[in-house]
Amino acid sequence: MVTALAPPADSRPAPGWLTPSQRHSFGRVLSALANHGGALLADPVGSGKTFVALAVATAWNGTDPTTCLVPAALVPQWRRVAADLRVAVVLHSLERVSRGVLPPRSRGLVIIDESHRLRNPSTRRYGHLASWLVGRPVLLLSATPAVNRADDLVHQLLLVTRDDTLSRFGVRSLAQILREGRVHPALGRLIVTGSETDQLRPSRIEQAAPAGARGPKWLPPILAGLDEIRLSSSVPIAALIRMVCWRAAASSPAALLGSLRRYRRLLLQARDALACDRPLTRAQLRRFTAGTDEQLVLWQLLPSAPTVSDLALEDLPAVERLIELMRPNSERTDAKAQALEALLGDGRRTLVFVAYRETVRYLRGLLGEGRIAWCTGATAGIGRTQIPRELVLGWFRPGSSGLGMAATGGRGIAAPLHLITTDVTAEGLDLQAAERVVHYDLPWNQVRLDQRNGRAIRRGSPHTAVEVVRFDPPPSLEERLASGARLARKAALPPAWGLGAGGRRVWRWREEVKAALGEGPAVRGVATIEGPEAGLLAGFVLSRPDDLGACDAIVSVGWLSRTREWSEDAAVVEPRLLEAARAIQIQAVDTGEIGRALEAILPLVRQRLRDAHTGCWHRERPSLSARHLLRRLTSWASIAIRERDGQALSRIEGAMRFVAAGHSVGEERLIERLAALPDIEARRQLPTLPEPAPEWGALEPRLLGMVVFRVGESGRLTVSS
Repeated sequence: MVTALAPPADSRPAPGWLTPSQRHSFGRVLSALANHGGALLADPVGSGKTFVALAVATAWNGTDPTTCLVPAALVPQWRRVAADLRVAVVLHSLERVSRGVLPPRSRGLVIIDESHRLRNPSTRRYGHLASWLVGRPVLLLSATPAVNRADDLVHQLLLVTRDDTLSRFGVRSLAQILREGRVHPALGRLIVTGSETDQLRPSRIEQAAPAGARGPKWLPPILAGLDEIRLSSSVPIAALIRMVCWRAAASSPAALLGSLRRYRRLLLQARDALACDRPLTRAQLRRFTAGTDEQLVLWQLLPSAPTVSDLALEDLPAVERLIELMRPNSERTDAKAQALEALLGDGRRTLVFVAYRETVRYLRGLLGEGRIAWCTGATAGIGRTQIPRELVLGWFRPGSSGLGMAATGGRGIAAPLHLITTDVTAEGLDLQAAERVVHYDLPWNQVRLDQRNGRAIRRGSPHTAVEVVRFDPPPSLEERLASGARLARKAALPPAWGLGAGGRRVWRWREEVKAALGEGPAVRGVATIEGPEAGLLAGFVLSRPDDLGACDAIVSVGWLSRTREWSEDAAVVEPRLLEAARAIQIQAVDTGEIGRALEAILPLVRQRLRDAHTGCWHRERPSLSARHLLRRLTSWASIAIRERDGQALSRIEGAMRFVAAGHSVGEERLIERLAALPDIEARRQLPTLPEPAPEWGALEPRLLGMVVFRVGESGRLTVSS
């Protein structure tokens, strides 16, 4: 039973560059790709998912190049790692996909890094990829796939696998169970998550920010002024504008001044649009948010096309007064900046994350031109000198030298001690030379905090521990922003879906129990253990008769109580497994007791066989397009029968099996397009449809083992084969 606890893993040997824990993820991913066509590798931040992915690429594609879709900022790093490992890759940025530029056609595995960027199906990036990925095995990489809601996970999984791919294991619809808040253990076959504890990564030491004032003197009148202006007749738009201003005020006076100026420009644009009888565009409102909208859930609530009348044009005089109030304060040192300066005074190499470009410039000016590097989405440098981003980031990678050569002039300059950066560097980059991470501005969600920390808390760090410092907003702003409560609420979401440090109770507990019990000698048969409670601990597998060791076999390990209630819950099964493992005395077992145990478990095995055989039929109702296409396919099949066209009938039957089943997002859109075509063109397109999922056929049950718990003296174990 112990051997069957963990989800299936491919037995192919892993490359030598993987650590033992990475080899485990390697085998799990290969198994998921082979059985389900897609996998999500959600190992923790900094655990080396890139190395695992490239190992999978080598095993799957051999020497053929593997297409890797990654954020543009990570392309140089992926190119460097792939070259070091001698793995052929074709790198393509997700930003290019957003513009409709897709990679060249290729065969074999596709890797998508930072897949949480594909959690919104309404984006152009998602739509372009959904169709392009049909029929391709895909490996998603993200330590933080669950950001705001269950749909985040749903949309990523359905991009690469079919909604009914786990139907044999009791999951009729991936989308349905996640949206209902149910997390089934079978999800562990698609989502590979490693342990949060890793001796090869430094530990994290949380530190409180230096004590600051209640807030700068300019804050109360600014907040009062923001409370008084109307902003918009649209409640979501008014909330968005006010939230942007509050968050800017929490960052720096320069950031607030920048936001107020952008809002003034927006009002002027709206006034001009009104004079010309033109609508205000959504793009103009989006520019006002200065790129922070990705962290604002309110953006999803906005109307698709705001009108001129939505904005309160009468706010212009009040906004002008607020700008005049902030202008002299935008270059003065506030208490928050002074606290950061004191913190950096110890000379420890530090990453300082902020939310606004204006705050980067503000801190550069206040902290001096010394060993301060900076990086935004547009530029990077040290002091007043612009330097290529790769060189700036190179100073914070392990083994970076104390001197760097500036691209302009080629002169040697001292390597910076600190990097002030926006979240452009928060994903995927190796910046392990830093020994401290400062959250000068709090992000909108916990995922971003984890991503930031992961730049330094990752494998390859020369430090045993990394300090994490968080600056909370002053009380008057925190009352409005509710940053702490929001971050705490969102931090609880991933564990609820089986992810992160608290998610082990869903499926990872099996792997951890197996690791704790080790690979000791196994005894086949039935055992009895005497203890305070009676019941039956049993394990069995359902698989094809010709492949008893198949990776897609249905494995059940659970506890049958005296009242014949079966449970596979971790809280019930785990303590019984450990109790049986601790028992030491072995004696003969009465054959009558074995018979009674088998009789007790037999109804459950029969029920699981029935569930497995009917699982492929009990699916979610097909979409409207699928039902329409099925009716047409049925009529075409009738014609093929009358004409005795066996080849056409075989092709139509395969199409019917595909259309009637569950689909990935790309397949669903393919069906929509096919259903809209005329009969002649639709029939011509049938050979291009993906293959339906293979049918399992007959299943054979096999008992893995049973332990009979009977009331008696604790710790005595008896076994019979």
